[in-house]
Amino acid sequence: GGLAAVSIPLEEEGAFQDRLEVRVWRFQGQALLVSEKADAWLGEWLGLNCRLVRCAPDMERMANPEWTHSTVPIGFSDAYPLLLISEASLESLNEAIRARDPMATPIGMNRFRPNLVVRGCEAFAEDDWSRVRIGEVELDVVKPCDRCAVTTVNPETAEREQEPLITLAKTRRSEQGVLFGQNCVPQGAGSLELGTEVQVLEVGGLSRLPDEWRVSSIA
Repeated sequence: GGLAAVSIPLEEEGAFQDRLEVRVWRFQGQALLVSEKADAWLGEWLGLNCRLVRCAPDMERMANPEWTHSTVPIGFSDAYPLLLISEASLESLNEAIRARDPMATPIGMNRFRPNLVVRGCEAFAEDDWSRVRIGEVELDVVKPCDRCAVTTVNPETAEREQEPLITLAKTRRSEQGVLFGQNCVPQGAGSLELGTEVQVLEVGGLSRLPDEWRVSSIA
């Protein structure tokens, strides 16, 4: 409990005048400060001094063109606009975790922070998807997502754990790291809503994947 909710209008009068230098991985550029009200609310909630920023209209951060094959602007996301994971893939991972440790607590989808969660396909079917349509939006499925130690932080307790990286290292390892989820690039604007049907328009992503990005399970 505690703090009352706060609403920060995007077009708040007097906002977005001041800039702050930010870094996201290798990108460094200027972002726009939102408001002192937002800073104060977040600071009280988190117990530290912080600033809320938004992307400046002239900020030029792009997804890796080696995978997108075009110029794809991104904001403060990890590396690509969207991340897709199927529920079946998560269940398969949890089955592997339980096989290693029957007493292990199942890993929730929020460990992996996807934008899009798909139901009704086989585990890791998304690895082979190349293009999908969700409602009115078509998306290119461009690259497997290599996972880092952030996935081991329990979002409920903020404590660092061993899973899921231990099991992923045995079941989803590639030369580029452990892989779970697929990065996607929308082709045009549109709305995505909960419960919208997903149509797989094109497959074959695995056949085009460089060898160093292929999963090779180990015993």
